[in-house]
Amino acid sequence: MKKNIIAIIGGCGHIGFPLALKFAEKNFLTYAIDLNSKAIDILQKGNIPYKEDGAQLLLKKVLKKKKIFFTNDFKKIKLAKYIIITVGTPLKNGRPDMSYVFSVIKNLKNQISKSSSIILRSTVFPGTTRKIIKFLKKNKIYCRVSYCPERVAQGKSISEIENLPQIISSENKIEEKIINKLFRKICKKTSELTIEEAEYAKLFSNAWRYIKFGISNEFYMLCEHANLNYNKLLGVMKDNYPRNNELPHQGFAGGPCLPKDAVQLFSSSKKYSSLIKNAYIVNENLPNFIVNQAAKKIKLKNKNVCILGTAFKKDIDDERGSLSIKLIKLLKLRGAKVHVYDPFISKDVSLKKIMKICKIVFLGTPHTKFKKLNLKNKILFNCWGIKII
Repeated sequence: MKKNIIAIIGGCGHIGFPLALKFAEKNFLTYAIDLNSKAIDILQKGNIPYKEDGAQLLLKKVLKKKKIFFTNDFKKIKLAKYIIITVGTPLKNGRPDMSYVFSVIKNLKNQISKSSSIILRSTVFPGTTRKIIKFLKKNKIYCRVSYCPERVAQGKSISEIENLPQIISSENKIEEKIINKLFRKICKKTSELTIEEAEYAKLFSNAWRYIKFGISNEFYMLCEHANLNYNKLLGVMKDNYPRNNELPHQGFAGGPCLPKDAVQLFSSSKKYSSLIKNAYIVNENLPNFIVNQAAKKIKLKNKNVCILGTAFKKDIDDERGSLSIKLIKLLKLRGAKVHVYDPFISKDVSLKKIMKICKIVFLGTPHTKFKKLNLKNKILFNCWGIKII
């Protein structure tokens, strides 16, 4: 085992891959371990399977230096001092599913030693880190555990890992210093918290953003119900009035993180999280509201309908948790013939052909490219508040 070797479990994913690149860039020998054989093959050849700014050039650089390897061989963990876990924690039946994290922990038994450092990077349900520490001790697996949550925006990870403060929490002060020193190799600043503080800080950060979207979406629906232009109101409300600066535009608040983390907080204490719960209800209901509003104005059954954008946010190629997918299902339930185009995902689909047969258009994702589309002769349902020609 060498101190300059790192194993990242889930190393081909949206969180593990950029982190692996940053450590490899700083000359750590990095093993990105994953079960996704397709992604492993793509990355080992020097290509990237999804959009991530700055990743392509950095990948070529660290592959050339032989500082990064993509593999499904979990035995490589034995070589590493630091084992970073970045596997997903999705919702299952409306509750956070920690089974992937615990499955990894159970499989580490024969791969780690007393000098190993396990670092949880996945977003976890409050109390999970302590449970893992107890589990390891109960099974006589002696190593040290830290929780250092990711804080990046997808697509901007390479830059944000370096420029955003990294939260460090460990089971003791000695390990905290070791992990702090490790992360200071790839970032400019670190912040130390207890494990419990770190778990809640991560969830609070995402829940705060999610609640802000919920407030704006509720205002938008109230204005639509009252036949008012919310975008006009929002513009005046924010014009030279800094108290309203943090009020975002309305739109779909989906993705693999924000809704999930809101549910995790609600599940952790239902008595004290009614605001979070209601934000979830508001945000998840927006596609239903849009379809209902459209149905009041036009007949949807047997009509050719175009949905522009299926990614969960603009200018990325990830559909996980996208409310545009929910919008597709709702329109199909109304009998509409739905045609879908996303420039980052459905690249084999001709937008020109779709627009010829579709008079009705729903903006599912506000990709920058869509701002230049000429939709003057279309019936446009645009919940995002962005201007399109």
